[in-house]
This record gives sequence, C-alpha cells and structure tokens, in this order.
Amino acid sequence: MGFSEVVVVVGYRGTMFRKILGQKYNQCRLIYRLNKKYSSTDNLNSLFIARKDLDGEFILVNGDVLFNKKILTKLIKDPRQNVTVVDSSGVVETNSMNVRIKGHQVLEMGRGLKEKSKRVLGMYKFSKEGALKYFQIAEDVVKKARGEGVQIEKPIKEFLKTEHLFVLDIKGIPWQEIDDQNDLTIAENKLLKIIK
Repeated sequence: MGFSEVVVVVGYRGTMFRKILGQKYNQCRLIYRLNKKYSSTDNLNSLFIARKDLDGEFILVNGDVLFNKKILTKLIKDPRQNVTVVDSSGVVETNSMNVRIKGHQVLEMGRGLKEKSKRVLGMYKFSKEGALKYFQIAEDVVKKARGEGVQIEKPIKEFLKTEHLFVLDIKGIPWQEIDDQNDLTIAENKLLKIIK
C-alpha cells in the first residue's frame, strides 16, 4: 500500500492517542493536530484543522469506523478521482449518512434517504483538484456555521453540483461504525471478521 504520512486529528484523550500510536508506524510518519473544540464541533471542523497538511490527493477516514484493510486497499487502487465508499449489502438506516446513486456516481447525500440509497462508511478519496474544490466550499460552510459543529458531508452536497463523486461498493466486506455502546458491542462481536 504505502503511505508516507497520516494526519490524526485528536480531541478527547488526545494525549493518550499520541502515546498509543506514537510518532511513526513502520515507515509512515504520524502527524497530530488538536481540535480544542472537539466537544462542541463535528468532523468537518477536525478536517479543516488538518487542511494545511493535505496539499494534494488524500484519503479521509472517520475515526469511528473500524474496517477490514481490504476496503482501504480497494479505495487506494480505485483509479477514479473523488470516491466515497458504500456498502450495498447492509441495512440502510435513515439516521445514517446515505447516498442515492445513478450508475457509479452519487446524485444525493444525506440523512433520511431511504428509498434506493446505500450506506456511506465515512471514507473518501479526493484528487488534488477535488480536494481544492472541497476545501473552498468547506471554508464557506465553516464560516457560516460560526463555531457550531458541521459534518464533512455538508460541503459534499455543494460539491456534487459541479463535481463527480464516484461510488466504491464494498458489498459486505466487514466494517462497523461505532457511535454508541451498542455499536461497540456489535464491533467486538464482528472483530475477528473485520481484522481478518
């Protein structure tokens, strides 16, 4: 695979994460950025803190997603620019982030999409040009939010008006988003399948 740098945005128990993860993993340098307002903001604010470290193509993975490494390998190898990962084999929950697609492209993204939609994992790959466009939109979104929490998907809704976002369907390769104690229990039960 081969990453030279991973930017980790920390907040709650950030020092603990630094101690556990260290400064390097194999030949990959770990860079830490602190979201001091982690308790009152959301993941777009954390991504925005790391934007100066992301000056080209990058892959974004939400920190609350536990996934099989095959998913990341498929995303890296996908030749298309601007890609999101979905799982068409799972149950679509209306309170989760979902996409409506046509062919292999995202038409619409949001919560509450049920009919003919797919579940988003919270993993994205942006080309250099796609990243520039995304962050231009995100800057405006963050300013308008005035310190309130905003999710990374909000700028994507604007992004979709002028850019393509392709879909990589992992069709049941094990993964689990961990938002609460129930999700954690599910993840623990699926752990051997996920890390296999």
